[in-house]
Parts: sequence; structure tokens; C-alpha cells
Amino acid sequence: MKYAENGDFEHGCREALKQIDRNHYADYFEQIGVEKVRAYGIACYKKQCRVWYKQVMRRVN
Repeated sequence: MKYAENGDFEHGCREALKQIDRNHYADYFEQIGVEKVRAYGIACYKKQCRVWYKQVMRRVN
């Protein structure tokens, strides 16, 4: 979840999703066999928010 500076929801959601990738948050779920992992990027500004999601692609070993 990110704060959308000046209401820039697109940037906030994109940065939240990048953080999920950068920190490998989905790795645990892949390790225990979860087939579909979805990442949600949430950006908030004042009393509004926007949510983006993407399916995390499994790594091929």
C-alpha cells in the first residue's frame, strides 16, 4: 500500500506492485505450492483509493 502523492494513483499502484516484486513477497506462496498468486497494489489519497492487481508468474527452475 502506498500514499498517492497529489492524487497520482497510477504511480502509487505501480510502486506498490514493484515493491512486491522487488522483495519477493510471493516466493513463500510458490514454495508451498499455491498455483495462482495475485499481487495487489493499493494507492490511497485522502478518502479515495485505487487498487491494481496482477497475477504473479511462477519462476521456472
